[in-house]
Amino acid sequence: MSVNGIVTKKELCLHALYRVTGDVQSIMVDTNNSRLPARQNGLWEMTCFELFIKDSHSSQYLEFNFAPNGDWNAYHFTDYRRDMREFDGIERINIQFAQSPQVFQTLQ
Repeated sequence: MSVNGIVTKKELCLHALYRVTGDVQSIMVDTNNSRLPARQNGLWEMTCFELFIKDSHSSQYLEFNFAPNGDWNAYHFTDYRRDMREFDGIERINIQFAQSPQVFQTLQ
């Protein structure tokens, strides 16, 4: 299995494309669309993609979690895995998900 990620910036938006290829049928993916996507804790305990943003002049960083079903969250850390708290500088993230027998991908 292979995972590739690309992050691009357009104006004030970041766009992240994650693409998984290989035996994707063996990955458990919750694509339940019976409810609207929401901010959720603990996505890293399931299938999710992550994005880390860090200023090179500080130990602080942001961690974003994106689930294929559209759930998401964002956290602020003061240092590597220290003082985790939800990052409140963002209200929502749009996630698009596509899957075929050989590929699944998300676009934020």
